[in-house]
Amino acid sequence: MNTKPLLLAISAAALLHSGFAYAETKSANEIRAEESTTGNMKEDAKKAWKDVKHDAKEAAAEIKAFFVSEDENVPAKETIYAHVSAASNILGAEIVNYKNDKIGKVKDIIVDGTGHPQMVIVADNDIPGFDGKLVAFDYTSAFTPNAEGDVLSSISEENLKNAKEFSYDFDDKDDVNDPKIITLPAGSYSVEKLLGADVYNAAGEKVGDVDNIYFKGGTASLVIIDFDTVMGMGGDKVAVDYAPLKLNNQDDKLTYSLSDKQSASFEAYKKSVKK
Repeated sequence: MNTKPLLLAISAAALLHSGFAYAETKSANEIRAEESTTGNMKEDAKKAWKDVKHDAKEAAAEIKAFFVSEDENVPAKETIYAHVSAASNILGAEIVNYKNDKIGKVKDIIVDGTGHPQMVIVADNDIPGFDGKLVAFDYTSAFTPNAEGDVLSSISEENLKNAKEFSYDFDDKDDVNDPKIITLPAGSYSVEKLLGADVYNAAGEKVGDVDNIYFKGGTASLVIIDFDTVMGMGGDKVAVDYAPLKLNNQDDKLTYSLSDKQSASFEAYKKSVKK
């Protein structure tokens, strides 16, 4: 039987599957297609195409926010960002092997004060309520930049096996002195903790919360901010450049402060919305 059309459809599904391209793995659709092949090329190709459309819809998930520049005279513009490169999508992403068995999940991304990603933290042998062993990968080795943002590229069972263990507690002298363990560097921050952080304007007034962090070009490019919410619901979203933001760490609580220019632009946008 000539299966070329079916294989082409399956390949398309693999490329679109959730936006993540894991090296040396098969997508769930490839495995489903292999297990459910009927022997009828036309029917198999039709089923595979349904999977393609389903995966395309998932891969196309978007974040809409009004981008607020540092120039308050420039009107805020609604912009669409690919959800695949947002922290909320990356954190918790499952990592599977070629048999489609779950071998771990992305636990965290560690960034420095400027938003430059340093490490990707993966939970090995994850089970509900327990992360298992945490291991660290260099961000640039685990992610590939594309036109829409940064996409997780290749983590395998062998990679997990050989990766160094990670510890958040850099005050633990035993961990610091253990060459097999990587600790959280001083001046670095957990993206997992940054999500939901309070955002203040230049005058010290709270103006919103961090809804998401968008990664592009090997850096934390934008912060998506929720504002005017009621009990965490409703409200609007704005996106601001990450670089001018000031990250604060007080009593183990992380907060962001907008720059003077960002604060002015943000207030100008809010006034325009209320008109």
